[in-house]
Amino acid sequence: MDMQAGNDPAGTRIEGPPRSGRRGGRVQRADGGASQPGGGGVGPGAAVRDGSRRGAAGAGHVRVGGLGTDLPALWAAPSTTHRDRKELLHALLDDVVVTVDKQARTARLVLHWKGGLVSETTAGLPRPKPPYRTSEDTISLIGRLAAHYDDSMITKVLNQQQRRTATGMSFTPANVATIRKRHCIPACQGGTGPDPDGEVMSVHQAAAELGITASTLYRWLNDGYVPGEQITPGAPWRIRLTSAMRALVADDAPAGWVPVQVATAALGVSRQTVLQRVKRGDLRAVHIRAGRRKGLRIELPGALIPFPFLSS
Repeated sequence: MDMQAGNDPAGTRIEGPPRSGRRGGRVQRADGGASQPGGGGVGPGAAVRDGSRRGAAGAGHVRVGGLGTDLPALWAAPSTTHRDRKELLHALLDDVVVTVDKQARTARLVLHWKGGLVSETTAGLPRPKPPYRTSEDTISLIGRLAAHYDDSMITKVLNQQQRRTATGMSFTPANVATIRKRHCIPACQGGTGPDPDGEVMSVHQAAAELGITASTLYRWLNDGYVPGEQITPGAPWRIRLTSAMRALVADDAPAGWVPVQVATAALGVSRQTVLQRVKRGDLRAVHIRAGRRKGLRIELPGALIPFPFLSS
């Protein structure tokens, strides 16, 4: 509500009652001047303040305008992370419309920027990665091992050979089982029936069957005294327990058979040479598994048998 003061020579007009939360109404004089409540007019200080505000606002506009020219440098700065770039795009963009051309392996992007600007760009799509595949050599090896060993033993052999899965990881029994099923490789089946050439078993099983220690059988394998089978390096040794191998072990030494030390002295050769002759079949040998004098006994030609062993 406008109120007119009739006796006021200056013709001062007060515009309505003061608003809530303000100290008083703004006073408008007829001559165009304005004064604040409390009688203070507009002086030189007010003009200075208005000029300062306009100067500060102008400087702010200059700084904001300068940010536009600095955006490329800010985007390419080494200290700017991918997360920073994403947040910057979120602050500048209103919408993005993407149209994918699968045949051309490209994507057309329409960018709607804040402020109304619209721009377009085209980007190439990444090439699809080839599917993960286990090497054919590893699959073939798993097939050969699966005929004799379970998945846990196959896993141990593959990792001992430092083979890796298609994703570059170490093998686990679950990986091996998955590969077998995918390539239709049957699991190891125990109890397949007797082998006419001799039952194939592990070193520990063969040692127990022969009544000797596993360390002795391993030593025989290393010396070439008995044959062994190993499907691949790192796989367990397997022994084919034939009748000839069973004949290599006895409880008592036959008459005239001497220990290895006596054989080396009688033949004038080293222990390794004696074992090589046994391996070739030039000399016969038997391992005594009972009594106080266990070990190998060698059959020498009659003329070379020392006297104490002639009747033993």
